[in-house]
Amino acid sequence: MVAGEPPTLSQKVKRVVSQELCALFLQLQQMYKPVCVIQASPEEAAVLEFASQVGQELTAWAAYLREASDASDSAAAVDLVARAQQLIWANIQELTGLTGQFSNAAKVLLEGCSKRAAGPVARTLSGFPPLETPSCFMVAGEPPTLSQKVKSVVSQELCALFLQLQQMYKPVCVIQASPEEAAVLEFASQVGQELTAWAAYLREASEASDSAAAVDLVARAQQLIWANIQELTGLTGQFSNAAKVLLEGCSKRAAGPVARTLSGFPPLETPSCFMVAGEPPMLSQKVQSVVSQELCALFLQLQQMYKPVCVIQASPEEAAVLEFACQVGQELTAWAAYLREASEASDSAAAVDLVARAQQLIWANIQELTGLTGQFSNAAKVLLEGCSKRAAGPVARTLSGFPPLETPSCFMLAGEPPTLSHQKVKRVVSQELCALFLQLQQMYKPVCVIQASPEEAAVLEFASQVGQELTAWAAYLREAPEASDSAAAVDLVARAQQLIWANIQKLTGLTGQFSNAAKVLLEGCSKRAAGPVARTLSGFPPLQTPSCFMVAEESPTPSQKVKRVVSQELNELFLQLQEMYKGCLLQPTEEEESLLDYAAQIEHELLGCSLPSDVLDGGVDFAKISAEMVSGARRQIWAEIVKRDSTNAAKILFSRQKNHSESQKSQESPETHVPQVPLHHKGTSVSGFPVFLFPFEAEKPSKGPLRQVRLAASQYVQSEFGALASKSDLKYIQAAMNESVVTHTLRSDPTVSCRMEVDREDHGLAAMDDILVGPGFDGLNRVKGLGSVLTVYAVKEPGKEGLEVRRLAVGPVVPSEKATSGMTYNFIRNVEFFDEDTEEENLTAFLDSVGVELPADPVERKKVLVKLYTSNKIYPRLNKAMYTDDAEELRRHAPYIRALRGVFKRGQSDPLPGFNFFIGSAKKLVKRCELTKEQAEVYQINQKVCWPAFFSTSEADKGGNDAFTGLTFCIRCRDSTEDPNEIQGYFPASIKPWSCFPDENEVLIPPHYMLRVHNINYNKQPANPKKWVIELELADLPPVWDIITQKNWQEFKTWAQAHPDLVDTSKSHSSIINEVVSSLAAEPNETGVDPLKVCLDHGALPNEIDMQTGNTPLTTVALQCLESGKTEQALAVLESLLLAGANPYIKAGPHEESFEQLMPEIDLRLLNCVMGWQYWVDDGVDGKEDGWYLWSEDGSAMLEHAFQEWLNSGHEGRSKLLGVRSDYFSYNVDFLHMKQANTSTGTKRKIRRYRRRSIPLSHDQLRALSEAKLRQELTLLQKLLMRAAVDGLQQATCHLQDAADMLSSLSQMVSATEISAVSSEYEKLVLGDLEDEAKETKETKEAKASLLNLQEACDLNWDTREKVTEVVKHLRDDPHVKLADDLVEGAEAFVTSNNVFQRDGITHAGFRASLSWQNGEKRTDLDMCMTCPECNMQVYHEEKECGCTEDKLCRLNLDIDDRGTPHKSSEENLYMQEPGPFRYKLEVELYSGPPVPFRLQVHRPGQALRVYRVAPHTTPRSGGRIVIFEASVAEGIMHLESCLEHLDVMLSTD
Repeated sequence: MVAGEPPTLSQKVKRVVSQELCALFLQLQQMYKPVCVIQASPEEAAVLEFASQVGQELTAWAAYLREASDASDSAAAVDLVARAQQLIWANIQELTGLTGQFSNAAKVLLEGCSKRAAGPVARTLSGFPPLETPSCFMVAGEPPTLSQKVKSVVSQELCALFLQLQQMYKPVCVIQASPEEAAVLEFASQVGQELTAWAAYLREASEASDSAAAVDLVARAQQLIWANIQELTGLTGQFSNAAKVLLEGCSKRAAGPVARTLSGFPPLETPSCFMVAGEPPMLSQKVQSVVSQELCALFLQLQQMYKPVCVIQASPEEAAVLEFACQVGQELTAWAAYLREASEASDSAAAVDLVARAQQLIWANIQELTGLTGQFSNAAKVLLEGCSKRAAGPVARTLSGFPPLETPSCFMLAGEPPTLSHQKVKRVVSQELCALFLQLQQMYKPVCVIQASPEEAAVLEFASQVGQELTAWAAYLREAPEASDSAAAVDLVARAQQLIWANIQKLTGLTGQFSNAAKVLLEGCSKRAAGPVARTLSGFPPLQTPSCFMVAEESPTPSQKVKRVVSQELNELFLQLQEMYKGCLLQPTEEEESLLDYAAQIEHELLGCSLPSDVLDGGVDFAKISAEMVSGARRQIWAEIVKRDSTNAAKILFSRQKNHSESQKSQESPETHVPQVPLHHKGTSVSGFPVFLFPFEAEKPSKGPLRQVRLAASQYVQSEFGALASKSDLKYIQAAMNESVVTHTLRSDPTVSCRMEVDREDHGLAAMDDILVGPGFDGLNRVKGLGSVLTVYAVKEPGKEGLEVRRLAVGPVVPSEKATSGMTYNFIRNVEFFDEDTEEENLTAFLDSVGVELPADPVERKKVLVKLYTSNKIYPRLNKAMYTDDAEELRRHAPYIRALRGVFKRGQSDPLPGFNFFIGSAKKLVKRCELTKEQAEVYQINQKVCWPAFFSTSEADKGGNDAFTGLTFCIRCRDSTEDPNEIQGYFPASIKPWSCFPDENEVLIPPHYMLRVHNINYNKQPANPKKWVIELELADLPPVWDIITQKNWQEFKTWAQAHPDLVDTSKSHSSIINEVVSSLAAEPNETGVDPLKVCLDHGALPNEIDMQTGNTPLTTVALQCLESGKTEQALAVLESLLLAGANPYIKAGPHEESFEQLMPEIDLRLLNCVMGWQYWVDDGVDGKEDGWYLWSEDGSAMLEHAFQEWLNSGHEGRSKLLGVRSDYFSYNVDFLHMKQANTSTGTKRKIRRYRRRSIPLSHDQLRALSEAKLRQELTLLQKLLMRAAVDGLQQATCHLQDAADMLSSLSQMVSATEISAVSSEYEKLVLGDLEDEAKETKETKEAKASLLNLQEACDLNWDTREKVTEVVKHLRDDPHVKLADDLVEGAEAFVTSNNVFQRDGITHAGFRASLSWQNGEKRTDLDMCMTCPECNMQVYHEEKECGCTEDKLCRLNLDIDDRGTPHKSSEENLYMQEPGPFRYKLEVELYSGPPVPFRLQVHRPGQALRVYRVAPHTTPRSGGRIVIFEASVAEGIMHLESCLEHLDVMLSTD
């Protein structure tokens, strides 16, 4: 009852009666306790004390509030309490007994309940009975008991009441929960409400097989959580009523579905893996921890039940770090436990505290960074609890229990933004762990808490320095202005950092992963000093050997591998940056730049070497050898660079040169340094290997690093590459050496060391032969005399029996085509390269070693040097060194070799008195040696050869080993000059006056005297090399074969005069006369020298067989004519051969065909001359010089008559004529082989026919010849005009791309028929399908005109030759055609000749002059005038023939005399069959009519057409004469001495 309420009278009565009745029955109840006088119903009894306590406490609160001053309206507060009392009482009556009315007994008993103790109310509402479980922890649908219902309703009403009061009394808080309870109110409310929502969600969920079980799980969790909250809060085991009321007043859950991330729950406590064991938590922390654990247990169970759909879900960022965070947390807990027990530290508690703080900090960072929300989601925390647990066991000092830590900071670019939050988490956690364990490492120094593997420890400082420096470079490049794209440069550095870090992890410990301990220790490495990066890259540790300098067999340790790989990556990075920054990024020192310059030059020179392809066995890859040579030299230079602590920048720039080397083949970078001192390329060795002289070898050596680097590279080339080159060179030397056993020694007197007794007399040895006595080269000796063999030098084992005696035959070496000399690599290196300043000292020392004193006088010195060579002190060892290419021995003998060779140098000062070089046209040396057929066949025409050592020969027919029969080398010593001072070099010379053995007539050839194989005379035995003579000549002279090819006939004549015995090549490998006629048949000879006559005059036979082709000169020419389709140029050659007695019936060549069969159109009977006969002398008989001599007149006539009969009868006639007399002797003659044999002495000689004089031709014969020649001229002229037309057409249609191929085919055609066949197609291509001419463009019209010009030229033939003038005019009018002046003049000359021919004139003779002019309105009469010197008669218009008889070849004829016709052209023609040996003069007279310009053309066989264009006569009247030329005649050729300007025209298709 609410105190102070004014009741009505009836109410007063009821109240008083009720009180009395209550008092009565309460007393009775006491008296009848055992039987309970009055009884309330069981439901009423269950709530009597509860209701009493509630009612009394509310009455007390009403009294308290009535007096309270804290609210603005206490009456309203009291009224609230009164209404609550009534509502609560009504609810109690309604619920109790389910009748809606509380029984009287219950009311009486209610009054009898224990009374409230006097005193103030408790703001914790502890005066009320314990209120029911708050609604947020009541599971919906649970069936409560009656008392529970009453308690629940009353609790709700009280909650509603006091929540209203709390609002009214906000400033002073009417009710108060304890501090512990207040700390968890919102937490508990949120948990309870969310669990209720989850129960409702799961009740409807269809994903699980048993949703009821899931709901039951939630209910039990609610109860358990509430029980835990009550138990833990306030340490009383009971949640206070105030707290329960306030719990009901917490903010309500928003309506909506539950969140699978559990975000509806308050943030759960730190997962167990991040809670330090034994930590004393606050009460609220306990509550949160317990609740969190319960929730985790609940949702982990639900997660298992709802696996297919995953009841709870962490965010992607959280999911990425769950296992990572769990593993970190658990491992830290384990480390805390380990450290707590550890005895190594002075303060383990501090260490544990460090771990605890690290745990908290790491957990805070994980929550802050994950999902970028600053809070780890509840779902993630639950899932974190569900992660796999750490296996029991001790912690690992390598920290392998932790997940792999993030990339250390030294490999992370400053300011680099991680792409994902989980990367941030890992990075931060890694940093915190590093900080933690670095502190622990300091605390546990003596025992090293953490330990990296030995491999990792070896690279920690290295890796740290690299990473930090790269970060600094990235910062520098980000601001650098030099590159066009600094972002790209920074990106390069970033990628390099990542790649380097990946390689370090992969290679270290060979595990593929850097240990966590190593990563932590890496963070603890010394930090980079602040400051700018060094462009020398000195901030990086010294770089290791790049791969290009690593030896393949080397086995590096893991740390070496790491350093090498990192060095390679840095190489590549900074080379790319160097390119981006235009070569200005890296800056080595000046000294290093010098080294780099030199290294670049070495590589350039080495790579430029051209290595042979035929040197070593097994198909050696010479490109690989060249690369290895460069790599080897570079390794030596690298070693020197590294030895001098060179900067990293220098190392990188040096390694860059490898890339340039491989692509050079590639292009050199523009920033490549220009070498200061060039490397000297000293050519190539005998096998073609390159030889270099380094600068320090050419100059006086200087001190310092540059010299050391140069020396290192040089030594490598000399040792490594030199060994390979020497092996190759030896093959060339030994290919020309042959050892053949000739005899064996017999026992003899051992005191006689220079004589051997041998078991054979037919050993074939001769003086000056080199021999080997015993095994190997140590027994090298030389034969002095025969019989019991005398030797020059002491035998090693004198008197010993059974030693092999071998003849050592040494032929000249055939150098490789790529060789620049015949020297070996070792010879060049050890003999050619020397220091002139020490040369005198070295020579003196060498001579002292062999017991010889070096004279000071230069002449005496040379005598000593020559005599020493022929003595027994030096020859064997010296020649062994040169024959075996022994580098050491060559180095020892080098001063002597140079000095002795100097004796043979042309142009020297202080020569030996009487020392003459063996040079001159008549000089010839011979050397016979026994080589195998395979060795002999190595020598080919035009090959260069030389002997590898000083080589002993003798002058032909003057002693030496001339008695030996074998392969003979004949050395022609003709030089281009006989002046010994004009050409420098080393040349052969006779040493007889200074030799120890003057009777040998020795001529010594200095080493590497370069010769050339001129020809090989087989002496009719090509299968037997012992009969061969290999002709050698000085290599500096142009070979005769080139002279013939180049048609230098004057030089050929000079050569033949110098070598008359070499012109006859009938027994030789290559035929000179066949080469000559082949060259003559190709084009006319205009030099005035007849090379065929030169051949025949020097003994060449007209029927000589070319051993290479099997052809005679006649068949050679015939086959060439058939191949080219040209016969006009060859007619003169054929005529000369036939006249010389060439046999047209000899079957020759590959198909055994005769000239008659090949060219049947040639009339062999028409020979327009009278022939004589000659014989050849070359044996000095009767003191005659070499040359041709005449048969007697009668004998010659008899021979010619017989020859004509044999010729006319073909090969059926008699080829031999017996007993023909000439002067005093009788001869048998063989026409087939052109030989004569003296019937008395048997002497055989060559014979030949020669032309004594020509026979005059008749007019008809001259006309026939004229027509034939004119036809030839027309054919040539047409080809030239067609070619010009094609060129013009090409210009006219250059805009048509499709025309290119057809133009190419047109330009290659030689016949009008071929061109005509293609030109029709070309017309379609050019003109297309144009139907309307109005549509034609200018280009099309011009192309059409050019095509018509070509067709006109194609249509020219003998019948249409009058159109030549028209064709030439059209071509000259074509803007696209450029006609040469010679072609225009040639065409006009043809027109004139044709006009003469049409008027029955002669156009081809030994001399012809044609005059032509154009008449104007009046006719002009011009006349040629020439006086015949033979008869002294002038030939002109009145006397058209001179007074000579018809049999005179020099008879002058004016066969065309034109007096002029107005408006017409006129011609006159003057000729003679053969000019006489006189002087002539030709004049042109203006006989009548007005002066006009005129043209005179002069024709001479084999000479250029000469054209005179002459201005009109200056004398207006008749009788004026102009002298055109005077002339002399030599060898039938008229040589003009022109008085006027002229043009020489020679048309050719070339």
